[in-house]
Amino acid sequence: MGVGMLTGLTKNMFEFFNPREMNPIVIIFFLVIIIEWILSVKWIFFNGGAEKLVKHPGMFTQTEKGNEKFETMKIKLLCVAGIIGGIVGIVMMWKMNIPIDTFGQ
Repeated sequence: MGVGMLTGLTKNMFEFFNPREMNPIVIIFFLVIIIEWILSVKWIFFNGGAEKLVKHPGMFTQTEKGNEKFETMKIKLLCVAGIIGGIVGIVMMWKMNIPIDTFGQ
């Protein structure tokens, strides 16, 4: 997003709300978000990321011994909920025809 704004390849930030215009910078922006989601799911679910977050001091409130499994489940559910919310938002941006010209004037 910053690259598009600083180089002038996007007119304003509201172009990112309308990816249907097929601006290459906007498409790259959404591809980067999807790649980040894939990497976060890989790390949290398959590489022990949820367990590392539970053990990180100060990341969450200290849990009692034996309660780590419940905390890792909460982190995994939060990850899934966040990604589902993001997918819903991206689908809405692709389906809706948001009038960009009315913003920023």
